[in-house]
Amino acid sequence: MKRKQLIGTLLLCSSLLTACGSSSTIKLVNGSDDIVSTTNSAVTNTTLQSIYDSLYASSGTTTATNEIIYQLGVQAFKDSGRAQSEWDERVASEINTAFSSSYMIDNKYVEALFAASLKAKGYSITCPSGTFTGTGEDFPEYNNLYSALKCNYSDYIAKVVDRNVATAFLREEYILNEKSVYFTNKVIRRMQYFKFAPLTYVDQDKYSILFEEYVKNAGSTDFETIALGAGGLDDQWREVKRDDEAESFALIDYKKSTKYADLYKNIFDMSEYSSTVQSSLKSEVSEYSNSGAQSIFKGYELKLLDLQNQFYYYDVYGTNEGSTYIYSDMDTKVFKEGTSLLLDDNGYLLVQAGGTSICHNSDDGNYYIIKVTEINASSSIEEKRAAAQALSKNSSNYRNAILFYLEKYGVTVHESDLYDYINTTYSYEAK
Repeated sequence: MKRKQLIGTLLLCSSLLTACGSSSTIKLVNGSDDIVSTTNSAVTNTTLQSIYDSLYASSGTTTATNEIIYQLGVQAFKDSGRAQSEWDERVASEINTAFSSSYMIDNKYVEALFAASLKAKGYSITCPSGTFTGTGEDFPEYNNLYSALKCNYSDYIAKVVDRNVATAFLREEYILNEKSVYFTNKVIRRMQYFKFAPLTYVDQDKYSILFEEYVKNAGSTDFETIALGAGGLDDQWREVKRDDEAESFALIDYKKSTKYADLYKNIFDMSEYSSTVQSSLKSEVSEYSNSGAQSIFKGYELKLLDLQNQFYYYDVYGTNEGSTYIYSDMDTKVFKEGTSLLLDDNGYLLVQAGGTSICHNSDDGNYYIIKVTEINASSSIEEKRAAAQALSKNSSNYRNAILFYLEKYGVTVHESDLYDYINTTYSYEAK
């Protein structure tokens, strides 16, 4: 029990230096107690104080500053009156980002790998007997892997994720409350778009017309519902992609495809095909078999699983001062001001006045349906909060936000090295 108390004291003081003393030489409670001892008099015993001094010398000021920023962010979030659900959504987003393709096997997300990785880094992760293994189509929520995970990540969330979330809210609240002029003098857009890439010229025409008509017939219905509702754009396009893959595989093994059996029934009599087709077939076989490393059936299965991990609907906020959001030429159209922004009656971007709402990027072959919402001073608080995420990523806003809240909450620094660090980094004349 005594060891736990000593370690607790160490952690507290290494993270909150302001609470541990008033000079650059900080003495800890029980600091002289040995953590490690030896019977060899030539070896100096390790004390709590010596461990603290080592930690302090290497990262004490940055650790303390990060703790202060975290506490400021938590308080700013509470003061904002936001719902806890907003914090939870950011936690999910952070973990979705952390759970990369490194934790996938055969195009399936394997939660056990992710949990094991965090455990190896020292986080306490508890899991039920059955963890999640599956594809994007198995997520309870669209494009939200976190909604499918089974393990308890509270330790990792408290030590890492919550701190990132708090810092993000700190920056955003600064934009909303102290830089509200941005919603008047900056060009800010919400971009909801559906992206699809037909394989043939016939399909390009077919689905451009089909999808444009589908959206027009939906009228003023929210675009997210149009895209993700039952039988919507996402469902329709997934069926197209599965059908494309079935036809492609039928070139290799027509017996597995009743739909394309007659079309490709001579596949094993290669003499009935031209040399060009034969070359194409050999290439298909090589692709499905990974150059002979697996069966063609395994290759087909992996391709179908990969399709289940694709997402076609996006919802982003951005400014004309940000990075590329859709693609360069399209961003130029999206961020035009006033009457130069060509939208139809329901807010869908037009290629030209009176033209189609299907936009094409010739560089990568993708087609887009894009709904654009202008964000300005009269927009709802929900829209402004979402836009503030994009605005707050500017590095100067980050620094200014921290300085603002250090001053707002009257942070007093009692330790000289920490004072110097905060003063140099954020120009804060700490009390």
